[in-house]
Formats: sequence, C-alpha cells, structure tokens
Amino acid sequence: MKNNRIFEKINRAFLKKCSAALTIGITVLGFSTGCKKSDKDDNDNIIAPEYGVPRANFVFNGEVLSAETEEAISGIRVALDYDTVYTDEEGKFKFENYSNPDRKSFPMDISDVDGDKNGKYSDMKANIVLENPTFTGSRGYLDGGKTENNIEIRLNPDE
Repeated sequence: MKNNRIFEKINRAFLKKCSAALTIGITVLGFSTGCKKSDKDDNDNIIAPEYGVPRANFVFNGEVLSAETEEAISGIRVALDYDTVYTDEEGKFKFENYSNPDRKSFPMDISDVDGDKNGKYSDMKANIVLENPTFTGSRGYLDGGKTENNIEIRLNPDE
C-alpha cells in the first residue's frame, strides 16, 4: 500500500514537470515562428512585429523585360526582404510577402546573375510603392487579407 502511494506521488510530480516543460516549449515555439521580420522603418532598420500584430498577404506578380527590345528576360534574380526568386523562361516571377497591412513600400533588388546566357543587363534597385492597395478575404483585425499587384520591370543592357 505504501509503495503504491509513493509511485503515485512520483507519477504526479513527473507529469507536472513534463506538463510545465511542454507548455514552455510550445509557448516559445509559438512566439518564435509567429513573428516574421519583414518591415523596415524610415531609416531602413528592420522592425520585428510583435506576436498578435495584424498582417496581410502582399502578392507581387512581375515580369522582367529588356528596355531595348521589350523581350522577356529569363534567369534574372529578384530579391524582396528575405526572399529571392528567379524569372522563368517568360521573364515572370511571383512573390508572396506577409507584412503589416499599413506597409506601402517594398524595395526590390534586381540583378542579372547568369552571365552571357541571355545577354548582360545592368543591376537595378526598385522601390514598389502601393498607394491604396485593395485587400480581399480579410478575416478580422489580425488578418488584413490579400492584395495582388502586377509589376513590370525593364532592364537596360549592360555596356
């Protein structure tokens, strides 16, 4: 009888400690994955949003063309915040960026990284400014919805 009580106490203590460890682990995991660094202030410093901050899905459908021939350019690297994509054979690319719904400016770095394969083009920095984006599919305060934007970028040949 005494042995059963001792094992029950040990069992309870063990379960309480496991429960506390799991609670702490899940909380830390939730905060670390829920906060994505994606916004910058006026001085180009990164702002890490707090847990529970509203966010929206900004989708950029883009195309990179030659400024001279207006032909699509494949293999061009386009970087936005922490993401990098490359244009396909038709010169098209797509970004999905989750950020604060009030964000209006999205700086992009565009560069030709494939050498002479498709001709040489000058690198460029572009700042995509959204004046009044329209959001669809909002599910309340924390989910600002989704906005899709079409971008056309024209690169000059590298001399």
